[in-house]
Amino acid sequence: MIRGEKMGLFDLFKKSENVDKSIPYSVRTSLNPIRLNAYKIESCDMRVFVKNITNEPLLTSVTVTVPKQLSVDRNGIPKTKEVRLEFLQKNEEREISIPIWSNVTTAPGTYSITLSVVAHYRSYSYILNKVTIPVEIRVV
Repeated sequence: MIRGEKMGLFDLFKKSENVDKSIPYSVRTSLNPIRLNAYKIESCDMRVFVKNITNEPLLTSVTVTVPKQLSVDRNGIPKTKEVRLEFLQKNEEREISIPIWSNVTTAPGTYSITLSVVAHYRSYSYILNKVTIPVEIRVV
């Protein structure tokens, strides 16, 4: 701040300018089985592999959002699931498995699932960076 310049209230809460804004994660997914059957209650496991590719530990969480025809629970109600991975160290890779459920009203087609891997700042309440990728699942 230059001498004589007034400091505003929001200047107190600004993040520092030297924050690295590059992509902090390498993300891979796989489905087992690779498709679901239509009009049946069954699941497939979406395996998510998250690797920290930065030089510092990152507080990490993974969020999966499915369309209304699918669910992340056997009951068919929840459409979003968050998994908190705590701190990922430099070059550390973790694997999580999230079940994706179909139900008796799921019609055949291709559905898009949104997968977000979030780097948090200080606690899970603050987002530093986010990687969002679409994952396609077939229902036949």
